[in-house]
Amino acid sequence: MVAKPAPHPARFIEPVPDDGIHNDHGALRRFLADVPAEARLLDLGSGSRRLRPGVLNLDIVANDDVDIVGDGHRLPFRDRSFDAVVLQTVIEHVLEPETVIAETARVLVPGGRAYIEAPFLYPVHGDADYYRWTRKGLEYVVGKHLDILDSGLTLGPASTLSLTWRGFIEARMSHLHWAVRNWIAWATSWLPRLEGRTVPDQATVYATTYVVARARL
Repeated sequence: MVAKPAPHPARFIEPVPDDGIHNDHGALRRFLADVPAEARLLDLGSGSRRLRPGVLNLDIVANDDVDIVGDGHRLPFRDRSFDAVVLQTVIEHVLEPETVIAETARVLVPGGRAYIEAPFLYPVHGDADYYRWTRKGLEYVVGKHLDILDSGLTLGPASTLSLTWRGFIEARMSHLHWAVRNWIAWATSWLPRLEGRTVPDQATVYATTYVVARARL
């Protein structure tokens, strides 16, 4: 019998249509809505998604949806090549996050915008997972190279509780059959719905945070 995956322990705050935007918490969708269709858009660390037609996908791992295989520490583009750049849950996976942010600033046109999302209270995911940021910490490191326009929280206390509970199940109940572990996860899959449709700005417990920033003129 094939293992049926348990529900994702974090909640996507807004409905997620099948349009290529993965890991969607609403903030990225709002950012993209302000980027004109004809804009030169780079998805840095795209993985196997295509945000929309015309986007250029760059990732360090090749797959069918990656247009250019490259390293975010040394982007293979000239200065001022893009109108917008997306880095969604990428900078925790690079050895020198500030170098990647500086490279993002370099390839943006003056006034170009970047969406940068990063984890705070979030499980380790993958072998190359090095860093975590609070909202203020993310604003600080991005603000060294770009002007901050907006920031916020994408997954709040309820999602953090659900992620932590799922981590506990995997760590302390690994001896149980996968079906039992998944049943426990499914039985508590309602937890993220306590989040509501938005994460309060004053929340001090949250899983992920984001900034929208602008290249300096």
